[in-house]
Amino acid sequence: MSSARLWIAWLASLALVPSADPEPAPLPSHPLTRDECQLLERLSLDQLRDRLGRPPHVSRQILYHRYLEQWTYEEPWRIRVEIDYPRGRQPQLLSVQPLGPPKL
Repeated sequence: MSSARLWIAWLASLALVPSADPEPAPLPSHPLTRDECQLLERLSLDQLRDRLGRPPHVSRQILYHRYLEQWTYEEPWRIRVEIDYPRGRQPQLLSVQPLGPPKL
């Protein structure tokens, strides 16, 4: 195959790649279910913060060479986000979990 044909095939393959992810669906205005939380676990940490906004309550546990962070959102979603921050590496989203009903 000539280099010109390879070049044309390569350019054609670039046209088939989607340019961007579709806009995610907006979050519901009710407490999230376990299935909805599992969908949020697939997002990166930056994407999750963009979707949920700044967490109203942040807790940290400092451990050896890492710390764990917990974001708690009360209204309207009632979820807890857990993140691992290992020293010298990128933070990792551990879980997104629904919270129980509010205590009265």
